[in-house]
Amino acid sequence: MQSQVSAKMINEVMEAIHEVPRMMADWDRHGLKEVRIHLGGFKSSRWPGAPNLVDYFDQRLKDYGWQES
Repeated sequence: MQSQVSAKMINEVMEAIHEVPRMMADWDRHGLKEVRIHLGGFKSSRWPGAPNLVDYFDQRLKDYGWQES
């Protein structure tokens, strides 16, 4: 069984994440706060079962041992 995903949801995810690779490549000008702002643009509460991208990002940082100062 194939699940159906809304094109609008995909668009919202892409809007939230499309700048993140550029920010990571130019880390001197961008930081975690800016990444979180972009990821927060995707309102997962509007889409049942969708991940909260900020929480997901923060958990991955934690999993890799990142500690903010």
